[in-house]
Amino acid sequence: ASAEMITPMIAILGTRNLTGTYPITLSNASKAKALGSYAETLNFKFPPAHEHKWAATWKYDKTAHWHPCDNPVCSAEITKKDGYATHTFSLWKVTKSATDSTDGSKERTCSVCGYVQTEVIPKGTKGDQAGNPTTTDNGNNTDSKVDPTNPGQDGGDAKAEAATLTVKASKASAKKNQKKNQTIKLSVTTNSKGKVSYKLNCKSAKLKKYIKVSKKGVITIKKKAPKGSFKVTVTVAANGAMKSVSKTVTIKVK
Repeated sequence: ASAEMITPMIAILGTRNLTGTYPITLSNASKAKALGSYAETLNFKFPPAHEHKWAATWKYDKTAHWHPCDNPVCSAEITKKDGYATHTFSLWKVTKSATDSTDGSKERTCSVCGYVQTEVIPKGTKGDQAGNPTTTDNGNNTDSKVDPTNPGQDGGDAKAEAATLTVKASKASAKKNQKKNQTIKLSVTTNSKGKVSYKLNCKSAKLKKYIKVSKKGVITIKKKAPKGSFKVTVTVAANGAMKSVSKTVTIKVK
């Protein structure tokens, strides 16, 4: 082989996963002309080819997981590692509920490698605190399912209905200074099976002591009630895939 051929020859041999020592005879035309003859033999040694030894355990970062190679000289890129894939997360689960003054926390776990992702629930967050969407990007873009062990979740499948609520009062007003008690019935229509509750909101302390709202939505205005107005907020609690929903009605005493 001439000197000009050695470099490309080595490159070609190196692609054939050769192992061991190989002699190559090198000749040089200019030296042969001057000396009558010239040749020398060089030995080229190719190290053993790398063989991956994939571990049974997982390694991971915030995005993906993979099986590491136990061979210490392995230089394969992470995306080329055995089993490399993005995480497959469960639904979010509330681990600490947020309050008006303190942050909460939630977590979700990769079902393949066990990586746990955590997030802060900002203080003051109301209603559903898990925040699971109808569809969730868990690496496979599949529809999320309702997790019965996590009542704080929002989500359900893509066909879940939105909660609706209609509230009608039997009368919009009552009369002041009456000799008998007056009643107003609130009729509630909703597609949710959540618990219905009623809350009185009256800014007038004088009028408030004359008003009572039962657990069944019956408003009682006691006799001799003064002039004024008050509000009753009707709330249907979250149930399954349906969020909590509220409506407020205003009643006048005149």
